[in-house]
Amino acid sequence: RMPWPKKAKLAAAKAAAPGTELAIEGSAELGDGTALVTFEAERLKSVERLEKADREAKDFDKVLKRNWTRMNEAVAAEAEVAMKGGKFTATIRIPGELREGTYLLKVYASDGKSDAIASRKVKVEAVEK
Repeated sequence: RMPWPKKAKLAAAKAAAPGTELAIEGSAELGDGTALVTFEAERLKSVERLEKADREAKDFDKVLKRNWTRMNEAVAAEAEVAMKGGKFTATIRIPGELREGTYLLKVYASDGKSDAIASRKVKVEAVEK
């Protein structure tokens, strides 16, 4: 049987603005290894805007393919960092063109013997000037 991953802890701000950096801290009951942190769209949402698909247009099939790709490329930013004694820190730049909304911050951490996962929601909202 394949074991379930352990639960990791993940700490970051609850909101971030496009074009800024998001500082992340995490830990898990693991040894030394790596942590892959991703910032991605929620399920059934896309990072990029979808194109309007007109069934009568010549390029309808191409637009559908581009939209399909956008829906399946959920990761907006990622960082792979070293983990020491089960602890890690990372910084991710929120893309400047990212739309406002709720996104998922996820981590997959492994020390080669065991792994751990965690996620939390982060709201992306523009800063008023």
